[in-house]
Amino acid sequence: MVQLTVKERQVLEWVAIGKSAWEIARIQGCSEATVHFHTSNIRRKFGVTSLKAALVMAIRQGVILME
Repeated sequence: MVQLTVKERQVLEWVAIGKSAWEIARIQGCSEATVHFHTSNIRRKFGVTSLKAALVMAIRQGVILME
């Protein structure tokens, strides 16, 4: 199973409910560049090029849970 940091997991959970990088940055109290850094790491860890693909894999692997 892919190991995400706490921040990466939080970012991915916000992505899962449709938040933009700008919105996530405001919620997390960081810059959009930081959010993009986390999403880049998430894609790299899952070995995919799209955040949507990473999200699907995270849900399938139980890395994040959808209610």
